[in-house]
Amino acid sequence: MKKKRIISALLALVMGIGCVGFTACKDGEESSSMESSSTESSSSVEEKEEIETFYFAEKRVEFPVGAAYETSLVGLEEGETVTYSSNDETVATVDASGIITGVKIGSAVIKATTNTGKTALIALTVLDNTMIATPYIKLSKTSVYLSVADEYHLSASLLYKGETVDCALSWTSDNPAVATVENGIIKAVGAGETKLTISTVYEGKTVTSIAKVTVSESELLICPDYAGKSVVQGKTMPLSVFAMQNGEVITVDKVEYSVSNTAIAIIQNGELLARSGGDVTVTASFTYNGQSYSCATPIHVYGEHTVTIYSFGERDRTLRGLLYGETVTLSLLNPIDGREVKCWYVNGEKLEGNTFSMLDENVVAIAKYVNEAEEDFSARFSEGKLINTSQAKATYKADSMTDRNDNTANGGGYVYFEAPDWGSLQFNFDENVTVTASSKVKIRLYCPKETILLYFGIGENDTVAAAEGIAGKQEPQHKLGIEIATDVWTEIEIPLTYFAEVGTIISGFSISVSNNSYCLLDDIVVLYE
Repeated sequence: MKKKRIISALLALVMGIGCVGFTACKDGEESSSMESSSTESSSSVEEKEEIETFYFAEKRVEFPVGAAYETSLVGLEEGETVTYSSNDETVATVDASGIITGVKIGSAVIKATTNTGKTALIALTVLDNTMIATPYIKLSKTSVYLSVADEYHLSASLLYKGETVDCALSWTSDNPAVATVENGIIKAVGAGETKLTISTVYEGKTVTSIAKVTVSESELLICPDYAGKSVVQGKTMPLSVFAMQNGEVITVDKVEYSVSNTAIAIIQNGELLARSGGDVTVTASFTYNGQSYSCATPIHVYGEHTVTIYSFGERDRTLRGLLYGETVTLSLLNPIDGREVKCWYVNGEKLEGNTFSMLDENVVAIAKYVNEAEEDFSARFSEGKLINTSQAKATYKADSMTDRNDNTANGGGYVYFEAPDWGSLQFNFDENVTVTASSKVKIRLYCPKETILLYFGIGENDTVAAAEGIAGKQEPQHKLGIEIATDVWTEIEIPLTYFAEVGTIISGFSISVSNNSYCLLDDIVVLYE
């Protein structure tokens, strides 16, 4: 084995000498070969030096999530521009200025490329702030976008090993003409970009962080002085517009106006002429600094409306051509002899007196006379009184009285009304009422299974007209045609015109039973439509 190794070594040596001798024996080729080798080596070195003349100042950096790092390039020549890119934007992003922001824990590579084709790389490691062994300044934002005259509070704090360090921070702006900063309060001054530097000294070392602020011109705010206003039909309203930008008032000239509906309003001599009631949109258009602007503003036109007056259910007259806000005085063209108007209702609302300001709609006015009910009213049967009694009884029961359909008495009580021979229970209305074509009385009652005879009538002192009805399973035997179910709470409605003519004044209503009959009574309601 030793002999084989020695022979191999000698063979290698001889081959090496042979190669050298072979090269040396070729006249003129040695120097040529050497020169060629020297040239190739020189070219390789020059190419290597050309690449290394453009590079990031730091080849590798570490910084925490949420922090910003400003890169610095070496070898960027005059006239060259740079674009930046990240191979993993989920870990770190880079903006057009070369400011890198850590997004999440991980590794990424940022590449800088010039318009001449040169490239440089920097390796990043984004760590959790508790993993950083050096102090750094954490910012709430590393890029801030504002409009002129805006203000923004940028918060910053010094962190070291995951803990906040109480210290004073210094704030500076590279371009105060774009934005100023003081104790984190950024004020946008003019359009452009600037870099904010936030720094402090901790344990003898300067700690710095940066943020980029981009300020743009604020949008032009168009302000029509007629916004929120209305106009009455037949009237005119002046039109003018001004604008605001960056907190300053700007006067605009040569404004053109148009309307959405010329049937409602038209433009005439720079004014809006209202022609009829309704809603219209006024559009103002103009040019400022070479840019076209327009603004659409809704305007309401108060048009003419009518007031229709009713007396005792019939139309008395109609007032026309009334405009919003006009004072309207109500009176009857055809008053009823001997009847006094008690009050007026306008679109369902009771007036104090007989005048009102015209509404922006057609109006119905109703005259209510003395002894004419103004609205529906109801009463409990316990408020009635017995008349024409022959041992009749009306006893209030504080009981719900549930029927076979699980319905109960309203208010938790009812009146047990019975008469061995004959008896009436009468209710006097709080106010005498006038019978109208639509007025009626509604009664809620409970009838037993036995057949009973019920009588309904108006007040004792008024025109007497009784209605006779059959309750139970027998067929009705009167023209009113009321069939009352048994063993359930039932509501029956009886027109007052059944008892008296339209216009008759009545004061109450009565219900009667006879022949050892009884019923349970709940509510009585007088209805007016």
